[in-house]
Amino acid sequence: AAMREAEKLAKKQQKRLWRGYEPPQISGIEKEFDAHVVEVLSGDQLALVRSGSEDALTNEIRIQLSSIRAPRLGNPRADRASEPWAEEARECLRSVSIGKRCRVRVEYVKDMAEIAQHHEQQEGKTSEIKTSPQLKIFANVTLSSGVNRQGASRRDLAEIILVEGFASTVQPRTTEERAERFDFLLAAEKEARTKKIRFTFK
Repeated sequence: AAMREAEKLAKKQQKRLWRGYEPPQISGIEKEFDAHVVEVLSGDQLALVRSGSEDALTNEIRIQLSSIRAPRLGNPRADRASEPWAEEARECLRSVSIGKRCRVRVEYVKDMAEIAQHHEQQEGKTSEIKTSPQLKIFANVTLSSGVNRQGASRRDLAEIILVEGFASTVQPRTTEERAERFDFLLAAEKEARTKKIRFTFK
């Protein structure tokens, strides 16, 4: 917790590595809101509808849980098989979250089209075609009531999927954004690795 507060202060004062730092600019969506989980897309991605929304179809929001990565599901069109534990990870997240009310705190966004273009440039591929932004929203999602997982009542969905051994934390580069509760996520992952549970048993 002390390290997290120190990082916040360094960002605010723009010290050393954080010189010139600007907080993530999130437009078109509230930074915090209540929602219901309407679909689980994978072990780390959800489709939500803001509580009180009259039109669920047009107000669906897709969220990636901040700073974690679950095994990837397969893509038949790309002839790509699912990674080990991918189906089980999605089912675990679905079993604890589907239909439930939650609190969403948007932490950062990434333009996936820009990232893909950057990777292509690093590989020596060039294109004059300007891609449209493909923003992915990364958020902390907390259930309104706790669920018992691995001997404790937990509400943070990222923490739940980690402690069950169905995901790993994503270590950010020095100046990249990460989950505010990153130290708690690391502790959950460590617990799963200590117990040699599922995906973390490597």
